[in-house]
Amino acid sequence: TPEGEPVPEGGQTPEGGQLPEGEQTPEGGQLPEGEQTPEGEPIPEAQPAPSNAVLGVTPANLAVPQATSRLTLRQDAVLTISQDEEGLWAQWSDAMQQFAVEDGLTVTGAGASILVQDGVAMTLVLDNAVLNGEVEAALHILGSADVTVELQGENTLTGGAGFAAIQAERTEEAEATVTITGEGALTANGGAQAAGIGGGFRGNGGAITIVSGTVYANGNKGGAGIGGGFSDDTYQRTGNHYGESGNITIEGGTITAFGYTHDAANGKGGAGIGGGGNGYANSIVINSGVINATGGDDGAGIVAGDH
Repeated sequence: TPEGEPVPEGGQTPEGGQLPEGEQTPEGGQLPEGEQTPEGEPIPEAQPAPSNAVLGVTPANLAVPQATSRLTLRQDAVLTISQDEEGLWAQWSDAMQQFAVEDGLTVTGAGASILVQDGVAMTLVLDNAVLNGEVEAALHILGSADVTVELQGENTLTGGAGFAAIQAERTEEAEATVTITGEGALTANGGAQAAGIGGGFRGNGGAITIVSGTVYANGNKGGAGIGGGFSDDTYQRTGNHYGESGNITIEGGTITAFGYTHDAANGKGGAGIGGGGNGYANSIVINSGVINATGGDDGAGIVAGDH
């Protein structure tokens, strides 16, 4: 436009031209001082920034992990505990969010399994907890994980078929460790062909120590009360040993352990404390405590299962 004249309504500025302060664009939007419009194009409307927008971060991961030292168990979800250089983490099987675990973890109420991943070292407090593994161990200590289980109140753990209630095994690659302490009580019922505490079906028990507490450990269909799971004859003929006890140390507590018969026709009972049916015993050290150990058919109270 000629110098000093206003822009006619509906008109456009010359290419690259600048509107005087206060002049309107054809759509009625006002440019900030010094801004320019492209030749003949309207000014796009400003878009608000999305709330909680973080570059490169998905909405599911925006939440800061909550710290906890106590959880109520859930019957519809498995709880997995892992560890990295930043610490311990707990996560439900149906959720993306993790909980940072501080100073050990206490669980209470009724729920499904707890899985402790390889490499974890922790204290897990069972406070009147009921765990039913159904298709898993109630408490599965994987790989070389090392878990101290502290008992508070009355606790009942039941493994699914082929799994111990507290499954801590020794393999060629690793050995899991469980130490039971506290002033509460534990009933550990193994699933079919598994120990109450120790190995699952064809599994060798890991390193098991009982320091205190009242413990009832029941094997099932050839599993030891505390020690190895049942191992069938086919596996034994391979020259490998399955269903062994692992290293068991008892420092105190009141312990009742039952190994059970695999079947009426063949016996193959697991030891009360030691090997499962067809399984041998490794080191069993008893320094103190009140112990009642009963094997299944032809299984020892303490030492080996029936062969």
